[in-house]
Amino acid sequence: MSIESVAEYYDEQAKTYDRNFKQFYWKISDAITWNYLERYLPKNPNSIILDAAGGTGRWTIPLAKKGYHVVIVDISQSMLNVSRKKIQREGLQKMITLVKGDMAKIDYPDEYFDFVLCLTDAIPLTEDIDKVLQEFRRLMKNESYLIVDLINRYGLLMPHVSGDPYNVTKVKELIDRLGKEVSVPGKSSQGKKFSWLWHFPDEAKELFERNNLKAEKIVGKPTSLLWRNPMLMGNRDLHASQQLFENILKLELALCEEHALLGMSAKLMIIARKTNK
Repeated sequence: MSIESVAEYYDEQAKTYDRNFKQFYWKISDAITWNYLERYLPKNPNSIILDAAGGTGRWTIPLAKKGYHVVIVDISQSMLNVSRKKIQREGLQKMITLVKGDMAKIDYPDEYFDFVLCLTDAIPLTEDIDKVLQEFRRLMKNESYLIVDLINRYGLLMPHVSGDPYNVTKVKELIDRLGKEVSVPGKSSQGKKFSWLWHFPDEAKELFERNNLKAEKIVGKPTSLLWRNPMLMGNRDLHASQQLFENILKLELALCEEHALLGMSAKLMIIARKTNK
């Protein structure tokens, strides 16, 4: 997949990108993410954070409001334009730096950042994940943390059969795809092709550790198929009360680190630390 195709795809998505995250699935996923971010963020509020592929500033702006200095690096100028407008509206220009560029080659010195995050689909869309992780490691201070999202292989494919789980053709296709495919294809409206790489949990851990990043936790986001698959609820989004939302979140947080359930998750959030080894 080319970086130009990815940039074009997100340029197309920029104006409507934030709307997607109003869906219940994303609300739960984001709440899980914040739960872990708050545990691992630097104690010093003046720390410098890299939001790689930070796009429209969904994570950057709340972090800047906490007092952190944040650098967004993104390949899509249109996404950065949306972010800039939001930053200006919030009056956070002094706290946030926007950089258009490839996260596999970021023009900052070694060990510059106190914390790095790269969330949603950015890492699975890269041409060379190892190269990106090595770049993150170069930029991270020793003992600092990195939080990254990957796509879980089974979790992405399973909804393919969930609406009709007894369809022999769909089940056979699921078996074939699990065994053969390493990514899911996509394309921009201009026809440029790209693909999202996917991983099983053990593959994800090995990916980080071969790049000398200690994977301290793997978190499923979310773990339950029900909350993320509208087909199981008659093709409609779930509009939960605050109490129901809080209870579902408690359930997810109770399950999201269970190793036996990680393979069921839609996404795998890797929490890794840079060490001297």
